[in-house]
Amino acid sequence: MIMTKPISWSSLPHGEQALATLSPYIAEQVTQVFGYHFLKLGALSSEVDTSKSSIAHQFSIVETGDATVNAAYTHLPLQKRSVDCVLSALLLEFESNPYRVLREISRVLISGGHLILIGCNPISPLSLGKVSPKHRQQCPWNGRFFTAHRVRDWLEVLGYQVIEQKKLVYHSLVGKFNDNSLLQQWMKNWLPFSGAFYVITAKKVECPLTPSKASKKKRATNWSTAPSAGRVNRS
Repeated sequence: MIMTKPISWSSLPHGEQALATLSPYIAEQVTQVFGYHFLKLGALSSEVDTSKSSIAHQFSIVETGDATVNAAYTHLPLQKRSVDCVLSALLLEFESNPYRVLREISRVLISGGHLILIGCNPISPLSLGKVSPKHRQQCPWNGRFFTAHRVRDWLEVLGYQVIEQKKLVYHSLVGKFNDNSLLQQWMKNWLPFSGAFYVITAKKVECPLTPSKASKKKRATNWSTAPSAGRVNRS
C-alpha cells in the first residue's frame, strides 16, 4: 500500500500552528527522559524541538531527505537495545505495516527506555477531511488513522507500560486556524477526547521469567510409618 507521506509539518494544512500547540507538551515529556541516545524517527519528528531534553546525543532517521541517517523504518541500522528514547510523529499513519515499525522500535529501545508517539485521532474533527473530496487525497487525510486505544493495545503486546496520554489541537485543520476560539475551548473542556492529535508516552518494560532455584530442588520422599508397624498377630 503506497501513500504520499508528509515531508514536513509545513506540508500539512496549518501544520506549523499544530506543531506550535504540540511543542510545549512534547518539551515537558522529553525533560522526564534520561539516557545517552535520542532517536527522532520520521521527517516530522526531526522538526520537533527537543532541546530541553538532557540527552545530549540526538539524531534522526528518515527514509529519504535531510537527516542523520537514511534508512527504512522497518530495518533500522541500529544495534539491539541501543537507544534510550524514540520520538515518532505521524509515522504509523503512512506505513503499510505499522505494527512492524513498532516492533523495530522496540528492538532498538533499551529496557526501561521511552517511546513518545504522536498520532492522528480518528475520533476528532480532523476526520472531517476524509469525507471531503477536496482534502481526502491530501496529507494527513490520505493516511490511515488509528485510535489511541488500538495503538495502546499494540504497545501492551510489545511489553510497554503507557505512562501518559493526552489529546491536543482541537481543530479540523480545515479553514481558518484559531486554537483559542470559543469552539476550541468548549471542545477542550467538554470533549477532551476529541483532540486532532494524541500523544502517548510509554515505557518499555521487560520482566525476564527465570525459574526459581527452589523449584529445581528434588523433593525427598516423604516416608510414613505403615499402619501395621509394631503389631503382632497373637492368634
